[in-house]
Amino acid sequence: MKTYQDPYRPDWFNGYFLDEVDDSDNYLEFVFQIYNDGNIRLPENIKLLQFFYDFDEPTSCTEDGGWFIKIYETINPENYLFIKKPRKHKTVKYCEIEFKTIKSLPDWNGIDDYCENAKKLSCVLDENEPWKNYKEIAGKLVGEPDWCSQLGGYACWVQDNSMKGKEEFSLLFQLISEEEPKLMWGDNGLIYVHYNKNTKEIKGVLQCY
Repeated sequence: MKTYQDPYRPDWFNGYFLDEVDDSDNYLEFVFQIYNDGNIRLPENIKLLQFFYDFDEPTSCTEDGGWFIKIYETINPENYLFIKKPRKHKTVKYCEIEFKTIKSLPDWNGIDDYCENAKKLSCVLDENEPWKNYKEIAGKLVGEPDWCSQLGGYACWVQDNSMKGKEEFSLLFQLISEEEPKLMWGDNGLIYVHYNKNTKEIKGVLQCY
């Protein structure tokens, strides 16, 4: 099976990498790809990351189908092959991806899995609104939280932590509703994709306000 990668523009939304086709016309739409040059926050075994999604029949989690996260642990330039995007796919607009380093801490909805004592201390300081103390301290350490698409770090949950109790998984990426590539997840929501580096299992979930 052949894929294509432009070595000069390795990270982008849209453009189309088609590497899984069934016998119907129900193609998943290519959303983005990210090439791991060693300077970004991806597991070392992941050399190329691609994400496809079914915008015609959207689902809220990977278990319901309609998501395809493709991971390449090796890439072979001699096998690159560009495949044009089907015309009916017009949801995601092409644009390049730029990276910058940010600091990250678990939000209040996810703090239990990382530091139970932090939550207990916050409750001691203010049992009625304990999250205020945690958010204030976290803000001083990493700055005010900013909803953004990110690789690695800690998820910023719109609702409750859907990965609670699954410490073996770490955040692979979260993707917000982005204006430039014309991405909208439900009602201005986010998607979260977590990865188990030992089993290679992937879990994704979509949350909206």
